[in-house]
Amino acid sequence: MADETYEDADELLGELESKVGFWSQVVHGRERDHWREVWAMVKRLNELLRAVRYPTPQGKTDARNRLQKAVEKAREGQKDYQEKLEEKQKRSTELLEQIEDLLNDARPPHVPWNPIGELAASAIEGLSRMAVDFILPGPSGDPFDDVRDDLKRRSDLLKRAWDIFKSHKDELLGRDRNKAYEQLREVQDALNEGWAKYKEASAARAEAKKDAHLERLRARRDMLSEKLEKQENRLVDLDEKAATAWSDSFRDRVDEWRDDARRRIDDLRESLREVEAKIARIE
Repeated sequence: MADETYEDADELLGELESKVGFWSQVVHGRERDHWREVWAMVKRLNELLRAVRYPTPQGKTDARNRLQKAVEKAREGQKDYQEKLEEKQKRSTELLEQIEDLLNDARPPHVPWNPIGELAASAIEGLSRMAVDFILPGPSGDPFDDVRDDLKRRSDLLKRAWDIFKSHKDELLGRDRNKAYEQLREVQDALNEGWAKYKEASAARAEAKKDAHLERLRARRDMLSEKLEKQENRLVDLDEKAATAWSDSFRDRVDEWRDDARRRIDDLRESLREVEAKIARIE
């Protein structure tokens, strides 16, 4: 300090006045460093003004007055900065609370989460159609629809939370922004897993229903085939009776029975063709 002069003090004083006068143009995120630098310069100037000689007493008085004005301006600027910082913090807190409120409603009840629960396992293990259809009954009457609707409701809430985060990302302060993002990702991952379980169970359920439907169609085909065989055997028997009828009146009665058997055969063959076509479409 022994080699420093009043010119050094005046130069540093000019830097301080410039730094204080243009604090609002400081790059966002460097405000705290800016004010630390300002008060370090004030401390340094106080030391310089005590140590260096000015050509005239008035020169030192003017320098001290300039420093005092710079200090007053710095205090006003820092107060303004603090108020704006508090406003930013308040806004950031409000946005974080909005996001968290939505996430609290969107968040699954526990992690890991299987929204289908026993329903998925039941379908995959190939239980009966009744077991697949009636585990976890809900308001809609179809448990899968209830699960899907719940997933959609939670996903819509999550989307609203993401929209707030993306639209107001710059208004969220660092800690709040990181906290919001971590919670968003947590709920997103849980819902992604929930949708995956739902789709897996839905596919298994559809397969189980298809198998059950095929089983019913095949049972009907077997029943129709059995009836058709009986009617065809009946017709053969009636043809023999017609050929050996002992009277015209009995032959007429047998002919009526034969006509009935032929109609039944035609109907059964038509029904059988329809069932075979349905089985072919499914298989």
